[in-house]
Amino acid sequence: MDDAERSRYRSSLWDLYRSVAGVYPAYLRAGVGFWTEMAANGSSYYLELLESMVAAWQRPQHAERIFAQGVDRFKTHMQWTGDAIERAMLEFNQSLVAPGRRPEPAERGADGHRDLADAPAPAARSSRAAEVQALRREVEASLDELRRLEEQSPGHRAAPPSA
Repeated sequence: MDDAERSRYRSSLWDLYRSVAGVYPAYLRAGVGFWTEMAANGSSYYLELLESMVAAWQRPQHAERIFAQGVDRFKTHMQWTGDAIERAMLEFNQSLVAPGRRPEPAERGADGHRDLADAPAPAARSSRAAEVQALRREVEASLDELRRLEEQSPGHRAAPPSA
């Protein structure tokens, strides 16, 4: 193996390492969330199962009803387990896809408007006129962006000018 091949090999290994290292935090977050949910689900199920066994021991005449409730609890436990697996997989997938996805213009506008909706109260209460003026410019720019997006939307009808 010559030096050029070794260099390419090292470079490829380094790229693989960086790719895997980038996935690890998302994997860890999804995995910890999944196992936490599974532990909570399992402990509540086994506690209910133990309570059912004690109830069946104390009242043997109700054993059939208690057994039927136990079967229903088991079905619910299995459904929660499936939901936990699904949520963990979706969370992991979204954490991999989200960094590469650019938000749509409407999404960027909605996030900005949400932030702006929370911003006026502190600035208006302050006595600093510059902050209020800057906030006003941001709100006006956001409104202009909304108007532009609305005009670009399909099926847009021109609205009468507001007073």
